[in-house]
Amino acid sequence: MTRSSIDQAWRLIRALHPVDAGRLTGHSLDATFVPRRGSGILSVLDVRQLLGSAYPDPGGPITGDSIAYVVVSDGVAVALLTYHAQLIAPPADLTTYQTDHQHQAIAALSQLTRPTLCALARLRDHREGRSPGPVPRDQSTAALAANPADPTLTWWSSVGKDLADTRVRLARVTGTENASDVLIVDRAGYGDFGRGSHPLTVPVLCAIEELVAAHALPAWVIGDWLNTAGATGNPPNAEGVLAAFRQSYIGLFEHKRGFAEAERDRRWGNAFTDAGIPLRLFDLDRFSMELFDAEVRDVHLDDGRVAVFRR
Repeated sequence: MTRSSIDQAWRLIRALHPVDAGRLTGHSLDATFVPRRGSGILSVLDVRQLLGSAYPDPGGPITGDSIAYVVVSDGVAVALLTYHAQLIAPPADLTTYQTDHQHQAIAALSQLTRPTLCALARLRDHREGRSPGPVPRDQSTAALAANPADPTLTWWSSVGKDLADTRVRLARVTGTENASDVLIVDRAGYGDFGRGSHPLTVPVLCAIEELVAAHALPAWVIGDWLNTAGATGNPPNAEGVLAAFRQSYIGLFEHKRGFAEAERDRRWGNAFTDAGIPLRLFDLDRFSMELFDAEVRDVHLDDGRVAVFRR
């Protein structure tokens, strides 16, 4: 395993990847992992306790309470995570150094990356033979939501442009007491936006729906643009998405050449005709190439049209 820096280690731990940062290590537990005394991995935490919690019978089925990941500091397990994404701080006599690692481990494991939560949720669906429900067929978009108290128990639900209504609907589906606390684990229909690890928020999804309604664009087109162009805030916020779109979006065109024609006429009007220069002498293809290389970007719709955005 490649040695990681401490900063890299915490990022990897959030994704439940194996980590070796010297005195700090992280270990994914699966059916092939058997911790042993004297291995330098779990010298203080009783191995039988860990195995009993993770696998009641050696080689037996994994449950939601099984241990999925262990963070170890100087040979002591300072934090455990179950397959239900529940944290355990095992009792141990820790040094100040280990206590600091425990606090940071708890913070990291409390902020798992979205792809990691998605993977744990899919494992849960498989174990329990459950389904989060179908992606709503009457909607082109949907969100996979969960109660933050039980983040691997997920449900598909539709999203609308009205933030308050959407939050209430998601809270009802997931059983979340505070509607603003609903956790978005995944999305469907928003193109490339959300394929990364950054958090997804209900206000941003609703802002995209607002743009869909106002500009008659598919949500995935806006999502592809947003993923490429970005917006103010990291992760982006709803106000930043709306402002960036208003500043960037030019319009829909039949093709890239059609935009180049419109831009030629906007910039030079009748200058060529007035000067007696035939328009056929204007290198429209070269002009189009330079526009899309330096000034604008495009997203192709399924019907062949292009949505054009300023860079």
